[in-house]
Amino acid sequence: RDTCLATFLLSGISCPRAARPSIKGQPATPAEPFGDEALEFVKDQIMQREVEIEVESCDKAGNFIGYLFAEDKNMSVELVKEGLAKMHFTAERGKYFDHLSRAEADAKDAQKRMWKDFVETVVEKNRILRNRRQQYHRFFSSIEGCSSNTHRRLQ
Repeated sequence: RDTCLATFLLSGISCPRAARPSIKGQPATPAEPFGDEALEFVKDQIMQREVEIEVESCDKAGNFIGYLFAEDKNMSVELVKEGLAKMHFTAERGKYFDHLSRAEADAKDAQKRMWKDFVETVVEKNRILRNRRQQYHRFFSSIEGCSSNTHRRLQ
């Protein structure tokens, strides 16, 4: 019997990393704020349960990227809702953008975890929009074969 390891990344979110032990000479990595808590949250939601995945794509390293569902709950949305992750700029063209956007707004309003000290100002909103546009442009510029016409159509 063979064992196969597949890496699956949750789409549409940016989640802090949990602590990682030292492996094969690589130094241990400390957790980012809320990283360990996010890992425990997901484990509590999915371990020893049936899950469904929707694969959207693969990255350059061969990792699968998509959505994970447990008991009809989208784990990307649940992490954002709990303030344990934030929406990634690529979510804007994803299937669950509205759900993620609403979850992030609710988490900010409730000042959950990573949003505990968050105060959104007009300046902050403009900075976020400007950064998203820049990230969006860099992302599509880095895709081989993505013409400027394609990029304009997607904006």
